[in-house]
Amino acid sequence: MAMKKITKTERKPKREYIKAADAVGSAVYLENGDVWLKSSSNPDWAPGVTINTGDTEALSDWLRHITLQDVTVVVGKRRGSDGKDYPELIIQGGNQQDAPF
Repeated sequence: MAMKKITKTERKPKREYIKAADAVGSAVYLENGDVWLKSSSNPDWAPGVTINTGDTEALSDWLRHITLQDVTVVVGKRRGSDGKDYPELIIQGGNQQDAPF
């Protein structure tokens, strides 16, 4: 029995990308999520930021400033698909007493 090859497009869910300017004043609670940063070779452009807010939605835009309020930031590590460990920022809402430094 031959196995069908699955393409990258078929593996990735179809997402609706919402621009930050279209979501001003909105809020979303994420129990567990990922933030992806993309850079540009053009130094005049802001970095791209994508926050997956669900299986089919993501907030995505070019942003120059991200504000963190009442959170704890921990530097952890995550194993990449290549088997190497990479640093990762874990941003958690919560008590300032939980901060490791």
